[in-house]
Amino acid sequence: MPNLPNRAKRYDKADTREFHSLGEWKRASKAHKAQYPICQRCIFLGIETRESSRRLEVHHITQLEVDWDRRVDADNLLTVCRPCHRNYTLMENTGKREQSIAEGEEVRDYTQNNEGISF
Repeated sequence: MPNLPNRAKRYDKADTREFHSLGEWKRASKAHKAQYPICQRCIFLGIETRESSRRLEVHHITQLEVDWDRRVDADNLLTVCRPCHRNYTLMENTGKREQSIAEGEEVRDYTQNNEGISF
């Protein structure tokens, strides 16, 4: 396991790349995809497509650089298809981080609390 930066250090892309190669992340990601085997954002938007259950990835609602302590927190994760993940990344990289977080939290709450959804 790498030496995790102390709380005073700002986490950067190198830290997150290293984290994504660790067993801790692989286990959390696999467990989340098992619980939500369809893109949570596609379900929320009502646009389920063939991609919605293929090439699934796990997205951090709040980026690791913002809150390292939530790196494996299930409430900070979404199962998303590759196109939806690209959309979140685009929002984050174009100055719309708050919008990305707000939508991610809304998607998470909807898919966790809506009993009509079957995964």
